[in-house]
Amino acid sequence: MLSRITMLTMALASVTHAATAQTDTSANVLGYELPGMRDVHVRRDITYRTVTDDGVTRTLTMDVYRPPGTAAARRPALIFVHGGLVARQAGPAPTTWPTYRSWGRLAAAAGLVGVVFNHRMTTDENIAIAAGDVVAAVAHVRANAATHGIDPDRLCIAVYSAGGPLASTFMHEREPGIRCLVLFYPYLDLEHMRSQSPFRPAHPAAHVDSLVPRYSPAHLLTVAPGNLPPIFLAMAGEDAIPRLNDSIERFMRAAVANRVEIDFALHRRGAHGFDQRNHDARTREILEHALAFVTRHVQ
Repeated sequence: MLSRITMLTMALASVTHAATAQTDTSANVLGYELPGMRDVHVRRDITYRTVTDDGVTRTLTMDVYRPPGTAAARRPALIFVHGGLVARQAGPAPTTWPTYRSWGRLAAAAGLVGVVFNHRMTTDENIAIAAGDVVAAVAHVRANAATHGIDPDRLCIAVYSAGGPLASTFMHEREPGIRCLVLFYPYLDLEHMRSQSPFRPAHPAAHVDSLVPRYSPAHLLTVAPGNLPPIFLAMAGEDAIPRLNDSIERFMRAAVANRVEIDFALHRRGAHGFDQRNHDARTREILEHALAFVTRHVQ
């Protein structure tokens, strides 16, 4: 049961929701747990952007997970870019999904601030729209760092699944404060969409060509390898989403060809979403590895 601690009214113009600070004691769905995960503090439903889709105005929100205790020191933040092709205005928002709530609490228990937010990735056709949401969310975190207890110069971005193309936002150039990228079972090569894709069965070449230069992580390895932040990549060996692992393999081949160092972890028996689906020793090792990678690069 969530116990209310305090109510904060966000005075900045970019924030229009009151965020309630609570102790998050909900169940953990990840295959790994740290002490204190059930005692972290969370502020929910913080508006970071107001948008209009098809004439309907709505808000995009984030939740901020703080470590247990009352220490006032600013901490590094791990910002989660969700996967899933979320139908517009249908179903629960990703900030409410047990997976991302558990990741937010795991980050906070590890001494970071976890930030989970909703973006508008519904198909490959609105990658650019969702990328704009990602940029706005990170800008909000930096602009409101003092309010959230975050050090704006020590940020890491974690990207999942179909959100993979959104990692490209941080691969063109070194964005202020972004120390590293963490990628879990992501889709990473848009050039292959001309014939095959987990988004759709086929794509016109012109459509794909318009996306590749900006939103294909595999392509960006070849054109801007010197600008990349450190990258951790986790692959699910038994991922059932068609062609997703093919995209990871092409990404890794591009990394080798361009001498880009990737901190790579393979769960050979892991399913897509193994962090919550495979509660085994290898999952625990990979999540420990990911947290150690983040901690090392944000210090």
